[in-house]
Amino acid sequence: MLKETWSGKIDLNKNVVDFMRDLKSKLSVAQNYAKSHCDRAQARYVAHYNLRSKDKHFTVGEQVLILSPDSTASKFYSRWKGPATIVEVRSPYSYLVELDGTRSHVHASKLRKFHVRIDEVVLEPSVEDLLSDQTVSVKTCAVIYEHDLDFDPVNVVDSAV
Repeated sequence: MLKETWSGKIDLNKNVVDFMRDLKSKLSVAQNYAKSHCDRAQARYVAHYNLRSKDKHFTVGEQVLILSPDSTASKFYSRWKGPATIVEVRSPYSYLVELDGTRSHVHASKLRKFHVRIDEVVLEPSVEDLLSDQTVSVKTCAVIYEHDLDFDPVNVVDSAV
C-alpha cells in the first residue's frame, strides 16, 4: 500500500470505509475467478482419472491378489501376493482378506481378481478318436465363462468338425 501511495496509484485522501469496500469487491472478484478456475481444473482431473479406471467390487469367498510392498527391494517396488480369500465386505471398497492364515483390512485399490490358470487339459478319447488314430496336444488353456464381462466376444471353434 505504501508503494502504491508513493507511485500515485492510491489516493490517501480516500475514506477508509471506501478503501475497504473497494478492497472487498476486488477480493470477491479474485475469489470468484479462483473458484471457477479450480472447478474447471477439478473436472479436468476427474475426467482424466476416470478414462481407464474401473470400479472394483468383490464378494465373500472370492479369490484375489493383494498388492503389498516388497521388503527385499526398494520401498518403491510392490508385488502381487496371493491368492487370498475375501472373508468380509466392510464397506463398498474395504475388505477383510485372509492370506496364509492372517487376516488384514485392505482397500479395493490394492486388490485384483485372481484368475485360475490351467496348464493341462486331460482329454478322454472317444471311440471315434481311437478309430481315427489322431492325437490332440494342448500347451495351455484358459477358461472363459459366459458371465465374464472382461472379454470381447470370443470366436468358438466347433468341436464336431
